[in-house]
Amino acid sequence: MLPPLESRPTQTKTPRQTEYFFADVFSRSVACIIDVVILVVAILVAASVINAIFGPTVRFDPIVATAEGSAIIDHSLIALNGFVATLLSGGYFVMSWMILGASPGQLLLALQVRNAADGGTLRLSRAILRWVLLFPPFSTAAFLTTTVPGASELIWASAPIWYLMLLATMALSPTKQGLHDRFADSVVLRQSAHQPKVVPDERP
Repeated sequence: MLPPLESRPTQTKTPRQTEYFFADVFSRSVACIIDVVILVVAILVAASVINAIFGPTVRFDPIVATAEGSAIIDHSLIALNGFVATLLSGGYFVMSWMILGASPGQLLLALQVRNAADGGTLRLSRAILRWVLLFPPFSTAAFLTTTVPGASELIWASAPIWYLMLLATMALSPTKQGLHDRFADSVVLRQSAHQPKVVPDERP
């Protein structure tokens, strides 16, 4: 037989607690891949709009016999596409870090980009610096140096070296701060929410 209601012990739940840890390299890399996919889709849509308005960046002259000689490249449209892509990339990351405290890919994995000094969101100057160091405009620099022999090839060759340095410095840092984090004074944290504990209430 059950005891009377007033004599039964009740249960109370403690509030859900959120703890933060330094985000590991793997989760940060996955979030970056998600962001890059989203950004590439946005850039392709923008490039399609530019192509519809101004025409293709590469045209072929049917009069010229060889394919190499028939290709007419519009360098001004290439520059416009590069400028728009850079603008979209900067806006995507800088604004999301400042307003949301994380990029969309980072939000999906419960990551937060914070100011290492006070834990607040990044200021504009810090967010821009972090973006420039995390996503250097290799393609824009390579395009602008096409007239310099070997410069474009050197720029593209330095890209994987730079990202390997970022990964290595993140992995070796106790706070998982890569070079871009150290220069921008930022840190990436991961949320871990604990389930509330059920505490018996012995009050009569």
